[in-house]
Amino acid sequence: MAEQWTITVNNPSTGKYKLSMKSPKETKAWLSGEIPCNAHPDLLRDHLNQFFASHLRANSPVSVKLEMYDQAGVLTTTSNLAKKYVYTIRLMRRITGFSFTTASALPIGAITSTIQIVKPSDEGGVASSAPLTGKFTIQCKDKNDVLHTSPVMNFDTSDEVVRVTFL
Repeated sequence: MAEQWTITVNNPSTGKYKLSMKSPKETKAWLSGEIPCNAHPDLLRDHLNQFFASHLRANSPVSVKLEMYDQAGVLTTTSNLAKKYVYTIRLMRRITGFSFTTASALPIGAITSTIQIVKPSDEGGVASSAPLTGKFTIQCKDKNDVLHTSPVMNFDTSDEVVRVTFL
């Protein structure tokens, strides 16, 4: 499993913040552009990919999933009822170690939202399992019990890329 962590925004508003993150491979922290407190997950992903996709850091793009909760803590799909946004961020590749060691949300001006970051090294975060190495194939039997073997793939083939279709 790849590294996973969360950003929780309580009382998502029209305010903005910047993320400050530091990779264990660097001495200087990275600073994102302005992120709305009620950002669409694609916008947050675009900001985060500027950090994570760099070969100096995790060398992996990220996926971002958003779950919104209403006043009673019930999952909702209606943004104007949402009192809490929980973004789950996942690296698309496995890595060795952690992708970042520190992270903080820096409000831009006065905002009514509070932002909490759970790092992969924190309780509730998920560390990456060891990266794959070498080459591999996938074998599957179809409905007629015929065995099919995929082409040889490199260890860094993303699990998002591998798809098997039976005819």
